Amino acid sequence: MNVAAMFHYLDELRESGETNMYGAGPYLREAFGVSRAESHRVLAAWMETFDAKKSPAERAQGAVTL
Repeated sequence: MNVAAMFHYLDELRESGETNMYGAGPYLREAFGVSRAESHRVLAAWMETFDAKKSPAERAQGAVTL
C-alpha cells in the first residue's frame, strides 16, 4: 500500500472540492482498490497528519503504521 500516493490523491481531492473529506473513503477504494477498512485507516491517518506545509510523502512517513 503506497500511503504517500494515497495522501497525494487525498490532497488533490480536497483541493478539487468534489467531496467532503469525510466522504473520501469510496474515492480511495475506487482509485486504489483497497478495502473499506483500509480506506478508513488511510483517511484517518491523512486527517491526523494533514499539514499543508508538508508534502504527502513527509506526512505519510509520520503516519501511524497502517
